[in-house]
Amino acid sequence: MIAVVQGGHESEAEISRMTSKAFQAALDGLGYEYKVFEYDENLEANLKSLQPKVCLNAMHGKFGEDGVVQKLLESLGIAYTGSGVEASKLSFDKKKSIARAKEEGVPTLPSVTCTVESPLNDDELTLISSWEDGYVVKPAQSGSSRGVTLCSDIIELEEALRESFKWDEVALVEKRLIGRELTVSVFENQAFEVIEIRPKTGFYDMKNKYTKGATDYLVPAPIKEATKKKLQNYALKIFKSFGLKTYGRIDFLMTDDEKALYFMEVNTLPGCTPTSLFPKALAAGGVPFENLIKALIEST
Repeated sequence: MIAVVQGGHESEAEISRMTSKAFQAALDGLGYEYKVFEYDENLEANLKSLQPKVCLNAMHGKFGEDGVVQKLLESLGIAYTGSGVEASKLSFDKKKSIARAKEEGVPTLPSVTCTVESPLNDDELTLISSWEDGYVVKPAQSGSSRGVTLCSDIIELEEALRESFKWDEVALVEKRLIGRELTVSVFENQAFEVIEIRPKTGFYDMKNKYTKGATDYLVPAPIKEATKKKLQNYALKIFKSFGLKTYGRIDFLMTDDEKALYFMEVNTLPGCTPTSLFPKALAAGGVPFENLIKALIEST
């Protein structure tokens, strides 16, 4: 028996349930027996009662990708899909993940962090003001672009920080790059086709991520072969350095002329909804979605 865990933090609970539905359809096709549980106060008791062979983790964001549910499952002695506790904690924290990527020689954009108790100092404010294309304010730990604000002037900072702090106590202020957004999916230590993400309006926010037709996904991305190889190599380096397991997705930013690439973030439990990037990358590589689910279960 397999347990499918869905839901979790309000910021991504509905997206998680969409991923869970895709997982369930694949499990039906593969002939597995399973039971679906919500991540709530009854989860521990439900799992103890079921004693599943493995837990298929369909969660996203807080509690699902930050090591919390992984720690619970390990305490219960239940095998689970996706990365472990420490890899999840590292990947979900944008401040720590940027620092690790930098250590690995993967380029990152300049950034500073702050909290309500430790606001930005004068030197940091001067630095932010010097960024000609503006800056991006985002929660250090959150998903699906929750709490993210694109800013062009320093006067917008206070409101942007206020929005970010709704989702996490630490805010990351990062230099804005007006260029192209790309992502590389990694499955069983293989980097798949690079996908370019082109929202039709605005940036790749919650609405553009999960509204059908709101964003164009170019598979494969229209980039030079050398750029593709570099991105795939960066993705594999991060995947291994961060200690990710079986699957993950690494996002990057690139200048329009392809001369500069920058690490953005790691997704340890990529979305598997009808508009999600990870299934698109696997399909482009000839890997059916059911193969992913089978591999996840067998990897535990």
